Amino acid sequence: MNFHPLANLFPLLPENELNNLAEDIKANGLHNSIWTYKGEIIDGRNRFLACEKAAVLPHFEEFAGAESDLLPFVLSL
Repeated sequence: MNFHPLANLFPLLPENELNNLAEDIKANGLHNSIWTYKGEIIDGRNRFLACEKAAVLPHFEEFAGAESDLLPFVLSL
């Protein structure tokens, strides 16, 4: 899955922290959805990558608002 440019507003986790997140998701499940817009991830890159590492199927929510509302939505998340 591709990452929307707005997802780059927030950094990716260092490898050791991503591994810790993957272990937690494997043990406890994914608690927060990964948000997408037009099929690209706008929030949840780290959760998505951790789900891949943990072999856990992630769940997604699609932003349905206007494109002009996308930046404030991502910042709010």
